[in-house]
Amino acid sequence: MPFIEVLTTELSIHMASKIKSFSQELDFNILKDTIKSLQSISIKGFTSSRVMPGMGSFVISKRGILPMDFDLLFTTKPDALYIDACDFRGGAFNSEEFTKICSYYLLSKHISYLKKSRSQWVRRFFQIEEERKKQGYFVSKGILLLPVYSRRILIKKSEISDIVGGGYVPQTYWNILSQEWENEKWAMLKIGSAPEFKGDIEQLCKELDNSHSYGFYVYYLDWTKTKIKDKAEMSPFAKAWLDINDGQAVLTQKKKEP
Repeated sequence: MPFIEVLTTELSIHMASKIKSFSQELDFNILKDTIKSLQSISIKGFTSSRVMPGMGSFVISKRGILPMDFDLLFTTKPDALYIDACDFRGGAFNSEEFTKICSYYLLSKHISYLKKSRSQWVRRFFQIEEERKKQGYFVSKGILLLPVYSRRILIKKSEISDIVGGGYVPQTYWNILSQEWENEKWAMLKIGSAPEFKGDIEQLCKELDNSHSYGFYVYYLDWTKTKIKDKAEMSPFAKAWLDINDGQAVLTQKKKEP
């Protein structure tokens, strides 16, 4: 109905404008204050993602901030999405080595020290398998829309022994991983043909220990076979965001007046 379309458009413009105004006051870097502000953003009608449960509503890149809208993500074509086990007491965002290699930081719901919360974070790494069980192999919704070709996780060994099996993270999921690297405290594992890890892994793990981090994981994306929508086919929010942001999906830092 035309009324519904007009209302949806107006609400999308309102929401996009509020988000832009709020975000422009932040430091566009992977920093605790920026992450905390985006996680706690309060705009009437703005909720966290339903299609990617447990994930936040923003992506922080080296270029700027991107609302987590699939059409905007498709326009940007990130090579990877990094998901941190962030609880604000600690997290990979505190590691200088992590921020060097992290191209696109997807906010996730902050976790607590409780085993249930930590295991939910790990289960989200296997969200593709869980969604395929629910939807089947011939349906593409939510995270299955992303062209994920490989995944990688760096996690404390103590976490593996604590949450894998026993009703938390199914052993059958963990069995599909192949181990790439390990030391006394940490293990790096993958699914699929992940690209070569570019960082200093030993230094990274030292910094993660110092920041009391549980680890992080990465979704690697290949957009070569993905059809990018025309603007007219995009979601109302994506169209509104592009309209108020000079046609750009990523909001870049506003230049300060001299």
